[in-house]
Amino acid sequence: MEVSARRGRAASVLASVLLAATGTTFSDRVRAEEDRLHERVAGGQVDWNEGRVSAEAGSAPDHRLPSPEVARAGAVQRARARAAEQLREALAHLPSAQKLSDESRSRAVTAAEETVEYQADGGAWVRLQVVFGPWLDDARKTSASADKASNNPWSDPLVLTVSSMRPVAAPAAEDKNKKVLLWRSRYREGSPPAAQAQKGHTIEVEATPGGGLRPASKTGTWPADLAQRDVLIYVKKLTR
Repeated sequence: MEVSARRGRAASVLASVLLAATGTTFSDRVRAEEDRLHERVAGGQVDWNEGRVSAEAGSAPDHRLPSPEVARAGAVQRARARAAEQLREALAHLPSAQKLSDESRSRAVTAAEETVEYQADGGAWVRLQVVFGPWLDDARKTSASADKASNNPWSDPLVLTVSSMRPVAAPAAEDKNKKVLLWRSRYREGSPPAAQAQKGHTIEVEATPGGGLRPASKTGTWPADLAQRDVLIYVKKLTR
């Protein structure tokens, strides 16, 4: 994995201060001020707006080592292991149309993107994040490289509108006797802008128990390429 120091030393110090004083990190504080499409699940954070799950952890340096530079590698390794454990735990409790298997969670952790914040004293902070992708569907035997490809920007999404629902990862599109997991789903609150509604195919749906969706109209149908489509779900009333 490519490791980058995305924030400067000042941000790293601030994160450490917030953690010590309040038990939360800087990114926790920022997310708390955002909309209801961000949710803490177990040891991680779910961003329904962007369709991703993240977890982060820090580690102090081993002060028995001769310098911060020498201690840093061990701190990164410990922080990475803790973040991976928290991400796996968050995925185990992730609201979804189907319970995630150990295999699915392993695929997700393998596919996670990593960001490292280096502390001046040799400590480190690691953040892992993964977008909703093929790892949500056990029927798809995908590789880690295929999972990472799902991080690419979306284009021409299928737009769904629903009056009320609880966001779930990979909601199940129901059609008579079969279900299709919409594993590339993102959520918005409210109604779609007129320009977006006119741009592509828009379907009015209703939520069913267990994280399912079905066309609200009896004559409504799903597109033939549903399983491969990016899906943008507009929810007028979000529930938890």
